[in-house]
Amino acid sequence: MSIASRAGLAKNALSGRVALVTGAASGIGRATTRLLVGLGAVVVALGRDAATLSARCEAVPHADNRGLRHVVFDLADLDGIDPSSRRSRPSAVR
Repeated sequence: MSIASRAGLAKNALSGRVALVTGAASGIGRATTRLLVGLGAVVVALGRDAATLSARCEAVPHADNRGLRHVVFDLADLDGIDPSSRRSRPSAVR
């Protein structure tokens, strides 16, 4: 039984919503990403380690190409942010 169903949340409770999750490669960020995708949100997952973030996002159940994007992003080093990450914006975001 998923966390969402235990909390009484419908599978698509967040359909049409967009969430930005920092620290998505581990811990609370990883769990939050999985929960939000499971509830139908479009999730942009942010993390510092490209390989770990990519692997963790690929392992998220129910994540299709529209529902989950990942961007390597270190909030401690704003100068080091790849400008191409602006293109990672999901098509559902307006």
